Amino acid sequence: MPVGTIFTGSNRRGVFRWSTRCRVVQAEPGVSFAFDVTYVGLSVARWLYRLEPVADGTVVHEEWFDHRGRLMKLLGTLGTGVADRETHNRRTMQETLDALAAELGQAEA
Repeated sequence: MPVGTIFTGSNRRGVFRWSTRCRVVQAEPGVSFAFDVTYVGLSVARWLYRLEPVADGTVVHEEWFDHRGRLMKLLGTLGTGVADRETHNRRTMQETLDALAAELGQAEA
């Protein structure tokens, strides 16, 4: 996806489901991909994926930058049931990277 592309993010946590608006802000094939997330016009986060070539393959780094203001933090907690978003995202990011490594037949991330 080129920089500027807008896509819809589909999210869920248990019975909670919601969509977000995402805009690609960085797209360098084989190097990095990043997008900004908004919900009802409010800033939520930036997600960044960096690819690091190593001798036996590629290491994928996933980063999350919290861009929520107080209102969005409150809405997010009420809407998803997650009060500690940083800890939650750190855990789910590791799950994502482990699943990617398993799918590709590599060691855990």
